[in-house]
Amino acid sequence: MSPPTIDDSHLFGNDASVTMSSTLDGSEPLLGTYHLIINEGKTAPIPYNAGASTIEQSINDLQSIGDVSVSSGMQANYLIPGISASVMTDSNVASIVGGDLREIFAPGDLLRIGGSVTEIDGAELVGSASLSSLSPILTNVQLNAHRNVIHIGEEVRAGGDTYTVMKNGIEVQQIALHRSRDINDGDFYQLRVTINGVTEVTSCLTFDATALDVETALNELSILSNNGGVLVTRSNDTSGYVGDAHLYRVHFIGGGLIGDVDEMVAEECSSGIVAGVDSSNSHIHIRTLVQGGKTEHQRVTLSSDFGSTSDTPAFQLSILGSNSNSWTSPCIVWGASSLNLAPSVDVDIFASAILSVGPGGVTNVGVHKYRVEASSFVEGIILLGDYINPGQRCPGHVISIEEDGKSIVVESTVGCTSASGDDLLVGSDISIIESSTNHDMSTSEVTMMEIYSNEEVTSSAGLYKLTVDHGGVTKSTECIPIGASAEDIREQIGLLFDFNQDGVIDALDGDHITVVQLFGDGSSASGFGYSYKFISSGSNSTFGSSAVLGSNAPKFFVTDIGADGGCEDYGINNELITSTASTADESNVVSLGVDVMANIVAGSRIRLSSSFAPSKIYTVDHVRADDMSIVLTETFYGSTTAGSVSIHSVRGGVPQFSVEVIQEGIDEHVYDLFFTGSYWSDVPQIHVNTF
Repeated sequence: MSPPTIDDSHLFGNDASVTMSSTLDGSEPLLGTYHLIINEGKTAPIPYNAGASTIEQSINDLQSIGDVSVSSGMQANYLIPGISASVMTDSNVASIVGGDLREIFAPGDLLRIGGSVTEIDGAELVGSASLSSLSPILTNVQLNAHRNVIHIGEEVRAGGDTYTVMKNGIEVQQIALHRSRDINDGDFYQLRVTINGVTEVTSCLTFDATALDVETALNELSILSNNGGVLVTRSNDTSGYVGDAHLYRVHFIGGGLIGDVDEMVAEECSSGIVAGVDSSNSHIHIRTLVQGGKTEHQRVTLSSDFGSTSDTPAFQLSILGSNSNSWTSPCIVWGASSLNLAPSVDVDIFASAILSVGPGGVTNVGVHKYRVEASSFVEGIILLGDYINPGQRCPGHVISIEEDGKSIVVESTVGCTSASGDDLLVGSDISIIESSTNHDMSTSEVTMMEIYSNEEVTSSAGLYKLTVDHGGVTKSTECIPIGASAEDIREQIGLLFDFNQDGVIDALDGDHITVVQLFGDGSSASGFGYSYKFISSGSNSTFGSSAVLGSNAPKFFVTDIGADGGCEDYGINNELITSTASTADESNVVSLGVDVMANIVAGSRIRLSSSFAPSKIYTVDHVRADDMSIVLTETFYGSTTAGSVSIHSVRGGVPQFSVEVIQEGIDEHVYDLFFTGSYWSDVPQIHVNTF
């Protein structure tokens, strides 16, 4: 650019003048347009200063490519030679070495510290992770050796998109403390810490303890040091006086501390505190900023057996908070594209009232701005940006904390009519990330059960129990005989669960699982067996809710078979082998006695009259000829009897079972809810009210 014209006619003095010289010629101004060529397709001219949306539209106008999304960001790849910066965790102050940045930057300029100098956006490869579609959670995270944690607030690029880290499993708690200016520094508090039910107390700490002092005191506790310890930071340049409290952040970074940690408790030093210190001139408060552990993930599914339910107000959701308060949504239409919980949940319901409005009440200090005096010190209890609602008549966000440490300024667009004595409700971050999937229609899960045998089976006694797993609860039917009718099996299943969700298990739950006998009559033509199909299709006789549709279908197993499962072993007593055998409880060796009347070999199936389970069939592993005894394939449970036990050989088929899902259940609509806000930890399961 051309240098400016200088007018020095108003300078006075000998040879007074102003001169200017160019030390470095600037580049020509960036102007014009450019094209992008993709798969032999060429875009229309794109202005040099086009935004992301213009570029995206230009690319999507091409016939040679599918839909493309374009995003933009800051590029800061010019490395300033000779200058480096160091920044501590949680700090907003950087220490500069090697030069003066004021010679390079002006206030308001953007810069980047750290990262890659080769990647277009400065991103640095720090590890790998697994991503699932429609989920905000990174799993199987493996970080490089030089990077042991990704901090909250950092941006990560995964698969071409950029995301902000909201939780990383590490609990973060804040300690805020101050004193009046007339109070000297000295011993003030100790911290009570509980990990996995074990409690320890730190040494005494002073008002102006450094971050290292607090970190050392905490890491001297075995419950912390043995689990990897904590990292502590402190606010920069705070005085620790009223209105300018020291703010410490305790990061529970140890591998054994990852998870939800009990909030620390600050208490007076057991050895005593500085004379004259009391609640009127000193203050300490601990607040959990980020709940540790995994992010709660819950899923709401909608499935219907038949008919059209679109646009019908069909259900409500209820969420229970840690303060035992519950929020219930408005009626939600069936098939809604979103449950819309994030903007709908009432933050006031989950707010806490640690303080009340003080005698100064509320004062209007500007357009939509109100000064609220609290009943006590607010530092650490209330933070800048917090949502508060004094008396539930002053909803707004905190924009400043006054120097007296008790007053805050709130921005509220709806006015503020709170009065002294009202509860000062402080809201938390109750963010919920939601994703949804629409399959248009649901599919009933179908399970096939086949029973077959090597020989004909003739018995009407109960042979097996059908085990049903539903909603994480496992129950079993009564013993069912081989060849039971489909109706009998259906009735047995209906006695297990409240499938229609009316609060009781009764006859109305009996037909939510349809049982069909496909083929089989126990003859050789059908493999001496039977075949059944279980269809989780809901009730055919009543209207209303059914908890078995789609992916909520119960899972079926056969695990309890014969005497070992509390039922009956099938088999017909054939020949009497001996009536003078001897048995011992919990032994697998049986003495045959002297009157063996039939041949017995390895693999023989036998019954013993002294068995605790009369129908129990044992199998011979091998015969010991030297002492006329047999060894069973399993431990014998029965009475210890000498010389009078009868042993019969057993004939008949040995039933076998096969259970397989032949059609997976699919939900009509699926809503995944991720409780990412710092308020949420272990969230009780959402309750769904149906109509």
